[in-house]
Amino acid sequence: MPTTAQLAAFAAACEAGDQATAALLAGHQRILEGPPLPVPYGCAGAEFAEERRLRDEAARPWLAEPEHDGYEQQLHDERETDYQRQIDEAEALLHELQPDNDSPLSCRT
Repeated sequence: MPTTAQLAAFAAACEAGDQATAALLAGHQRILEGPPLPVPYGCAGAEFAEERRLRDEAARPWLAEPEHDGYEQQLHDERETDYQRQIDEAEALLHELQPDNDSPLSCRT
């Protein structure tokens, strides 16, 4: 980031007018100061919470699992059990592939 003196020298070398130099230096100052701080607004937190509540409430029908009758519930439970079994088997295989940190490194044949 150039300094103010460097920008002023650059503007002079480019034979920029007083207005262009002032605009360049003003822009440089705005960059150095960063974005303005937001004005505190007391109700902003409450409004944000209300917006989130409404958004969550609107999403609830899609988040909730559908209700099943007895047979559908049994099928659903079986699928969930099978899925969990597959996860457990995959984790067991991954555990077997991980090297034992307690044993010294050796060639396995």
